[in-house]
Amino acid sequence: MARPRLRRRLGARGPAGAGPVEVVHLPSGQPGGQQPAPKERPPHRAVRSLRSPVARARLSVALGAVPAHPAQQDWRSRLERATLRWQARLDTAAVDNVLPWILALAGGGVLAGLALTRAHSLQAGTELALFNQSIWQVSEGFRPHSTLVGGDYLARNGAFIIYPLSVLVRWLPITTTVLVVQASALALGIVPLWRIARRRADLKVAPAAAVAFAYAVYAALHNANLSGFHPETLAVPALLGAVYYGLGARWTPFGALVVVVLACRSELGWMVLVLGVVLAVELRPRAAGADGLEPEQSLWGVPARVGRSLLAISGRHSRTALIWAFVGLLWSLLATETIQPLLAGGEFPHLARYAEYGDSSTADVIWGILRQPHVFIGNLVTQENFLLMVTLLAPVLFLPLVELRYLMPAVPFFVVQLASDAPQALLAETVPVAVFVLVATTFALRRAGAILVRRVRVNRRLVVTLLLASAIFFVRDAASSPFHTPWQWTRDAADGDRLAAVEQIPDDAAVRASPHLLPLLAERNVLFELETAGSSARAAAQSAVEGVGWIALDLASAGQWGSDSLEVERFDTTLRQRGWERVFAAEQVRVYRYAGSGAVGAAPGT
Repeated sequence: MARPRLRRRLGARGPAGAGPVEVVHLPSGQPGGQQPAPKERPPHRAVRSLRSPVARARLSVALGAVPAHPAQQDWRSRLERATLRWQARLDTAAVDNVLPWILALAGGGVLAGLALTRAHSLQAGTELALFNQSIWQVSEGFRPHSTLVGGDYLARNGAFIIYPLSVLVRWLPITTTVLVVQASALALGIVPLWRIARRRADLKVAPAAAVAFAYAVYAALHNANLSGFHPETLAVPALLGAVYYGLGARWTPFGALVVVVLACRSELGWMVLVLGVVLAVELRPRAAGADGLEPEQSLWGVPARVGRSLLAISGRHSRTALIWAFVGLLWSLLATETIQPLLAGGEFPHLARYAEYGDSSTADVIWGILRQPHVFIGNLVTQENFLLMVTLLAPVLFLPLVELRYLMPAVPFFVVQLASDAPQALLAETVPVAVFVLVATTFALRRAGAILVRRVRVNRRLVVTLLLASAIFFVRDAASSPFHTPWQWTRDAADGDRLAAVEQIPDDAAVRASPHLLPLLAERNVLFELETAGSSARAAAQSAVEGVGWIALDLASAGQWGSDSLEVERFDTTLRQRGWERVFAAEQVRVYRYAGSGAVGAAPGT
């Protein structure tokens, strides 16, 4: 005889708020029936502890759920919720269109203010005077033949961007104009970098803002901004824009920006060459279902993957990228092998830094490097170069090494510069390199993050660490660091003497002056630097009289003469013996004019 239905109500409760659980036992012979449940054991102590509302709330917080009551949230939960709320408010198309321009405007004001303040305190030096003289000559209808370098300015770097800039200085002050243009160009780079982070790397607002901050405080950009004028700085927003439009396969704006890059310096064509190859690989047709985030693979397989990627290049966009790569290569060879030697009278002044390998042509330099690889490697792996590489990569936590393909456009250009006999620190050369350091950092953050809906979310600890590293290395390495007290860049009594001394010199006179005075005297055809380093006062005076009618000596640049006032008197006496007279004397500055007759007095511009 079948047992009747047995209905038993249990006292145990189900999920929170669900009420008592009713269990129904059916006879075993009926469909859906089951055997009687075994006798229930008392719940485990841990399970009994979860019956408390407080315990259940703590478990929910640990599992990432929202607590039932706001009072039970800890500070980390509140911070997380506030961060997500602000990111949601900023993660809109309107903010993406407006915010980078606001950042660029603020950054341009800061950079321009710092550069103008430094120039106002007469700390600019020879580099600014060199460009000011060249652009003044172009604006007056002359060739940019700078006497400060002893040749055509364009023969040094092929910076034909000087011609459109010369239109501005016809009506505006030269120093103020070029420094504001340079600062504006550097600040404008935030706009394409922000769009790369948001639209190409799909980063959320917080990591994109961290990349923009790292760019804004990047020491290499600040140092170039405060060391005169460098045409390479104008290529920064153009290179970033080229990367943005190139990854989007928009070739018309990409081509226009590449033209701007090539006009800033002929050697940047090598960057365009490698950038075109990288874009060709990135834009090649991919198999269906392949995503942008490639799996981690061994470093030993990098050459094989690169080879397969190059062999797999196909498609219309990849071919267009290769065409632009060929344009960059062609312009670099044409400018360095034909145009610049013609401007220099058959010489190769742009190859003077590579005289150790060869100086007759670019091919001669390349052959010299291949013939003497030990010399090339020895010049490359120096302590100065190592410290420079650390200065470039440490502010971004060496993240570019995670995405080497986006760093590759800068590698050939910069490696050759590091192995050269550079007369100065590579301030101008580090500027275009910084572009690809920041681009590679952006995509490294993308690889380190995780896709959340359609944006890549990066661990906030990594974002905060990037912000701290950028700020720390700015304070350590930047010329505008608080350690350099930029708020004290003002004119003193010595600067007043310098300004008064310059007023004594006619506008068309041929002058030899100390470095601090050169920017004030740049708007003339004949201007030389007064060399006082490594020589006695008598020797400096004997070499200073050649080809000029005026000499301006700033004693601050003659510190190697020591505190012996007799050295200055020897300089003064030597000039007097050669027919010169002193027309201005102050505590720090002295001005001399040639008053005799003969070859020196007949110097041009006197």
